Amino acid sequence: MHMATLRILDIVVRLPQGTSWTTDTPKECWITHTLDGPSVQEVRTALEREATKIGYDLRQINRISYLRRGERRIEIYDIQSAGLGIRVDDAEALPFAHVVEQGIRLAGIMLPIPEGARVEPGRERHDPGSTSWSAEWRMYDCAADKVASLMHDSLTQMGLRPGGVWSPPIGGIPRWKAEAFSAHQLVQADITDAGDHLDLILTVMGPSDD
Repeated sequence: MHMATLRILDIVVRLPQGTSWTTDTPKECWITHTLDGPSVQEVRTALEREATKIGYDLRQINRISYLRRGERRIEIYDIQSAGLGIRVDDAEALPFAHVVEQGIRLAGIMLPIPEGARVEPGRERHDPGSTSWSAEWRMYDCAADKVASLMHDSLTQMGLRPGGVWSPPIGGIPRWKAEAFSAHQLVQADITDAGDHLDLILTVMGPSDD
């Protein structure tokens, strides 16, 4: 009897008899599979086993399994008593974030970076049909508070309304946030000081010029 299989990135697992599954529409480029049936835990065991064979690192926290190899991530978690969720992020298949001569660019918005700073692109995320974009960059040789202020000023110079610049609380995560908006668009920049570099996440929600 032919047994159904499920492909998760470069891993193929057999599904026990009586197992059904659905695949949700991608959200922020994550794809979620939902499995139901009396033997779904066999799928978890097989997926973990086959993934570690080909180099995925496995961590388990509170019944959630985290598999990672490079930029590929898989999360496996229980859904009630007879369900299993598998969330998959294949960031290696995503386009790189845009770095242009003037700075960085996302969804038709170009923002400058401080003079003398160096920037490395991460990945850009955009689901088909969505009006939301996000992208990541690493920035070197610049201060988080100055990046937040520069981006906020640049957005308001484009005609967006000032939303504000927020500094981290004392003793909290060293993360700054800048925000600006219009009637149809919201732009947010999150800048985290990671010590030797800054992690920048830019989010644009609303119609794009791209």
